[in-house]
Amino acid sequence: EFIKAVEAARSSGVRTFILGGGSNVLISDGGFFGATISTRGLCEIFVEAEREGNAFIRAFAGARLGALTSFCVGRGYEGLEFLCGIPGTVGGAVCMNAGCFGREVSDVLASVDVYSLGKVKTLPCGDCGLSYRSSAFQNSGEFIISALFRAKTTDFASAARAAEKYVDLRRSQPKGRSLGSVFKNGAIPAARLIDSCIKRGARVGGAYISEKHANFIMSDGTATAADYYDLVRIIKSSVKERTGITLFEEIRYVGEFI
Repeated sequence: EFIKAVEAARSSGVRTFILGGGSNVLISDGGFFGATISTRGLCEIFVEAEREGNAFIRAFAGARLGALTSFCVGRGYEGLEFLCGIPGTVGGAVCMNAGCFGREVSDVLASVDVYSLGKVKTLPCGDCGLSYRSSAFQNSGEFIISALFRAKTTDFASAARAAEKYVDLRRSQPKGRSLGSVFKNGAIPAARLIDSCIKRGARVGGAYISEKHANFIMSDGTATAADYYDLVRIIKSSVKERTGITLFEEIRYVGEFI
């Protein structure tokens, strides 16, 4: 059904956007003029193989990262627990090479199944162009169907302890309405640069810089996409003017922004 939807849009010449969890996507207040295809139905997770102390877990593009980490912990598989608390889907995490606390998807990815030019093909991790918060899929026109992850076989208690460590680390990040980290980190963490140039709490409309973490933009419940976008521009210009450093967004824009 997913492939049929993609082909129907393509054959009609309609712009197509594949939407996973939408957790780091800012959609224009004017919307997106084209076909938005959800991966929500592609949510299966299963063990494909176990050998030599490793488990290979197949997770489809629409599976939530929380479901994937719970699946692994429940079976005593260790290695993917750094994904605990990231509110996205497998497809989006692979596309963005998501990560935190020094680890990222490319550390545990074995291969990716993609749909391209009328067929499904398997790409080993090394052929996916994965780098910091980036992959070849962002511009390749290929659609992620599923990913194969590699974990270590251990026991439930060990896997649960490893997961709890990352859950504790996540508590340092703000809770509430946000798109997660706004900017990519460079030699100097983005939050540190922002703190040196603009006060936490600074706002545009209903969007404001988190008092807890400067690289998060929060909504008080009334923020528009334009509010968020304008605050991003203010932060970028302030950091550039005062430090000479250009910040690059982790979030993705969908639709038209002025």
